[in-house]
Amino acid sequence: MDAKPDSVSKLQHVENEVAVVGHVLHDLPGALWSGVAVDFKANPEKRSVEALASAAFTAALYIGVRRAPIITRDVSALGGATSGALTAVPLWNQAEKVLSGTKTLLAEGWNASDSVTRDKLGQEYATAIGKNVAPVAEISLAAGIGVVSGHAILSKAGPNAWLSANLTEKAEYAWRSRAFGAENHLLSKFGSFASHEPFMNADGTANLLKVTESIDQGPRTAFNRALRFVDPHIEEARVVDLAANRVSAPLRGSIDSVEFGFNPKNITFHTHPDFVGARPSVSDVTRFDGVHMIKSGDDIALYMGVRGQYAGVAKDLPLDSIFAERGVPTLKALVVNPKEQTARVIEGIAQRNPLAAPGAPLADSWRWSESIPKYVDYKASTDILAQVHVNEPKFVAARIGKLAETAPAQAPSLEQMLSDLARLGGTGR
Repeated sequence: MDAKPDSVSKLQHVENEVAVVGHVLHDLPGALWSGVAVDFKANPEKRSVEALASAAFTAALYIGVRRAPIITRDVSALGGATSGALTAVPLWNQAEKVLSGTKTLLAEGWNASDSVTRDKLGQEYATAIGKNVAPVAEISLAAGIGVVSGHAILSKAGPNAWLSANLTEKAEYAWRSRAFGAENHLLSKFGSFASHEPFMNADGTANLLKVTESIDQGPRTAFNRALRFVDPHIEEARVVDLAANRVSAPLRGSIDSVEFGFNPKNITFHTHPDFVGARPSVSDVTRFDGVHMIKSGDDIALYMGVRGQYAGVAKDLPLDSIFAERGVPTLKALVVNPKEQTARVIEGIAQRNPLAAPGAPLADSWRWSESIPKYVDYKASTDILAQVHVNEPKFVAARIGKLAETAPAQAPSLEQMLSDLARLGGTGR
């Protein structure tokens, strides 16, 4: 009979604690704002400098992650380890204060059975928290402004082009290729993964359909999902080590390009936004040799690079002179769509883009001649993708060309034709 009052009493104490915590949370926003205002009035110069520094740092970090991801991650990791060692003790002391304050609040709230006591405790602890957290809130707000500012800078063509030339090409590319051996670095970085399914067939050919499936699925970790799905509207690239069944960490680019900064020994796989389509650009075809892949939506494209065609030509010559000396590049790509069970061959010849501004990058100054894709046999097309002679790109191109010479296996639907025409005319690729 005596246990019941004790049980009721304990429940009342817990309700007291919950009520006091509720008062603290209710008063915290106002207390935090007051803490920020008091802090700024007490130290206006210091807090202003800290806010500006935080905004500038996060803007630079955001730009670095977008335009120079590898060097930014490595330098940030080094900086994080250094600052972590310096701030470990202060952070631990702060954590102990928070834990101690929480215990004290609950202890005092245990017997706070009336509203006056609860109000007093709520205001007291909210004010203390607001005062201690105010500097962190100030820096966090400034950091958010920095991210927005960095994004705004990258959305402008002029700053983006300047950063590409002076940050990506000069710093990032040098760091990738000289400091680490870029390809091996990407293949070993956190974010790369090994496939359980072998990419190579017993006859020495490669099954690139399995490569695509592995990249689509990827390791089911929170980190990899964050890397894969940050922004589906920008291009993302990986290198694939077929012999080791390994896919590299991703490189992120812009809406219309992604730069490696080195000539990969392995095949490459990169994405195009859905509205762009899987057709390789002139830049895609001329910057690499060998066999490569593109995925856009459900479309998977196989194409051959022709970098070797321009080997030995002076890099400082204008493209018009280079192409005049060695001939303009041509395109022959095979695109399959497993979802729709369709396949098509896309061909083209590079030509000047009359709408491009003088000095525009390759992706803008040259485009493929307009040609409607040829719809071909789906089974024969997937057979090619499942048995790619990766060391004989000319043979692969010949197989695709022979496929294109056969009568189309099916006439494209009106919807497919309109989609093909829209992509040809709307992307400049």
